[in-house]
Amino acid sequence: MMKKKTNKIITSLILAICLAIGSTGVVSATTVGESEPALLKETTMFVGNYISSLENTVISDVIFLDNLYSPQNDNVIARLYRVGDGYAIIGINTLNVYEYSLSSANPYSSVSGKKYYGGYFEYYDSNKRHIYEGYAFTPSASLNEITDKETSPTSKLHVSDEPLAMPRANARGQLTGTLSTAWINGKCGPTSAYIMLQYKGYIDTSMTANETINYLDGLMGPVSLSTLKSGTNKALSNWGYSVRVSSASYSFSLVKSQIDRNKPLTLGTNGGGLATDGHVQTIHGYAEQLITRSTTAYVLYVNNSWGQNNVAISYQGSAPSYLKDHIYFG
Repeated sequence: MMKKKTNKIITSLILAICLAIGSTGVVSATTVGESEPALLKETTMFVGNYISSLENTVISDVIFLDNLYSPQNDNVIARLYRVGDGYAIIGINTLNVYEYSLSSANPYSSVSGKKYYGGYFEYYDSNKRHIYEGYAFTPSASLNEITDKETSPTSKLHVSDEPLAMPRANARGQLTGTLSTAWINGKCGPTSAYIMLQYKGYIDTSMTANETINYLDGLMGPVSLSTLKSGTNKALSNWGYSVRVSSASYSFSLVKSQIDRNKPLTLGTNGGGLATDGHVQTIHGYAEQLITRSTTAYVLYVNNSWGQNNVAISYQGSAPSYLKDHIYFG
């Protein structure tokens, strides 16, 4: 029964996205393997059409690569795809494309054996060690299970929900410049603060990027939202700048207002890392599009604090609880 329901939801979503694409003139050339089961084929098609719609581009191919497992209970919870020269990760229960990139290699490209996923930026190898940071998975250091509670379309998008034949045009914004890709392993909070400050020119130019990140790390100590803000402001004061940063809970409207004013801001996510018991990255763009009459897709373009600027976080409807907070220029 659950498979039938999921099948109907995917079909409805594909129809909605295809209509959106058709009205904007974007066509996805999604490649689907002939041997793929019907439900997997529909999911593959959905991934290609969904990203094509949000990016207003032609996706050359979408290829299923592997299942991703929950580090909590070893159940399959997501699927990993190659999308052109990039990748995408979609939840099998939530049908949410959690993250994607059109140009970065997938984070599991060097991992053999079982692959684990705990949510945004929570990539674990077959030994349940974080691929970038190296720490071992513990239940308290990751998202609680990715479940239908967070982003399931079963409660937000019904089969009867009418897809838009003429969807609203995308609202999107990007910084006018490019963020630094400097980073230090295990220091995502100071790295993200450095990237923010460097973009606006609020740094001590006598210091290298790594020296500045380490300096910020010393001012922050163990990173939380409070210390991320206070450490950044202390650095600004020590360097003689009058500008200060503020903090806030996650807000898409705040993201829009800051990016539209050419100001990057951090994003804390709840997982295994540092800020708010999670990871910290830097937002440099956004997009949103109404895909049915009651469902909006939202995208955050981030520097992931591991040297990549071109990773997109995606969700539909209400913001999931694991998008936590920001520091931003007031």
